Amino acid sequence: MTNETNESTLTTVTARDPQSGNEATVEVDLGQDLYDAVSKFGEEIVFDYYQRQAVVQAQAAIRGRLRADKSKGEIQGEMAQWEPGKLRRSGGSGKSTLEKATNAFENMTEAQQREFLEQLRNKMQPE
Repeated sequence: MTNETNESTLTTVTARDPQSGNEATVEVDLGQDLYDAVSKFGEEIVFDYYQRQAVVQAQAAIRGRLRADKSKGEIQGEMAQWEPGKLRRSGGSGKSTLEKATNAFENMTEAQQREFLEQLRNKMQPE
């Protein structure tokens, strides 16, 4: 599997050293596509980089679910369907408002629950 073209695609990479404050921008040839990258660097290197990035994405997905107070079982179930590169666009925890409210209620002390229910009753009464 080789790239049919001889064109090279240069990628601009910038790095800054926080200690010295120095910065440099260079252009590196990472290849035009997957086949070109494999041709230049070999399958093992390309797969290794893919795998490392996929692990980072999976960790981010897991952290988001942990922030949403999902159980380990829920996380495992969702991650079984997870695919690298596919972002969850919901922007939220994946839980409905009712699920979030129920979870918050369950984590309150008995006194907090009573106060919360009283506030809800007051809001439900017609003015």
